[in-house]
Amino acid sequence: MEIKIFDRLPADAEMIRQTVFVDEQGFMEEWDAADNDAVHIVLYDVATPVATCRILCSDRNDTVYLGRFAVVRNKRGGGIGSQLISLVTEHLRGRGVNTVILHAQQQAVPFYEKNGFECFGTPDEDEGCPHRWMKKEI
Repeated sequence: MEIKIFDRLPADAEMIRQTVFVDEQGFMEEWDAADNDAVHIVLYDVATPVATCRILCSDRNDTVYLGRFAVVRNKRGGGIGSQLISLVTEHLRGRGVNTVILHAQQQAVPFYEKNGFECFGTPDEDEGCPHRWMKKEI
């Protein structure tokens, strides 16, 4: 597996997000202005894109927001998501980041907890889907 880092939304990340969030889950507001400011990460299995996420800086240089985390269906459950989190946190730690924050779908909370994230704040919704704010010190 290899990660590639992009300063613009690459077609591979767009394809994964379209498939996972729009086609499979029915989200209608997938694309936003934050895509223009984010660093985009794509995980490849040889030459095939299998997972993606984006990183947004916060007001604090030592904290980032991890979003749009998605793994293609045929690779879920095999450790790809955990591997992406590990690679991304290693990358961020090397750049002085101490805290990663994300807004997880409620059904994905156990996955993120398994990867060291903890819930904080009040549960809320995004397009009618229950979500939880989570953070991880790295």
